Amino acid sequence: MPRPLPRINRDSAPYWQSAKEHNLKLQRCTQCERLRFYPSLSCHYCGSLECDWTPISGRGVVYTYSVVHRAPGAPFADLVPMIVAMITLEEGPTMMANLVGIEEAEVRIGMPVALDYEDVTDEITLPVFTAPA
Repeated sequence: MPRPLPRINRDSAPYWQSAKEHNLKLQRCTQCERLRFYPSLSCHYCGSLECDWTPISGRGVVYTYSVVHRAPGAPFADLVPMIVAMITLEEGPTMMANLVGIEEAEVRIGMPVALDYEDVTDEITLPVFTAPA
């Protein structure tokens, strides 16, 4: 069974395209100028329908994390143990992503991380985070 992948829709298509290009962008409201994650039709803060797409630095810190030792299904069996983290980006928003290339014993809340990419298919690239270079 293949691994389930995100479904791209009208609101998230620019996000997934930027991930595919390894140049992640988030929505920025043109009214209140706040960045938001996950992509949506309207601003989470002021409700505006107007936004543009802004590249992010790729730097963040671990807000919290969990280590998954039991795969949630057969498609994930080869990925465990898997570290799933909430990353607070330097620009403000917090996003969920896997931590890769970091040993479980090394992970700490507040540790700096850097954006990387996992090219899963020709259409889907997942943002992941790793230790900064």
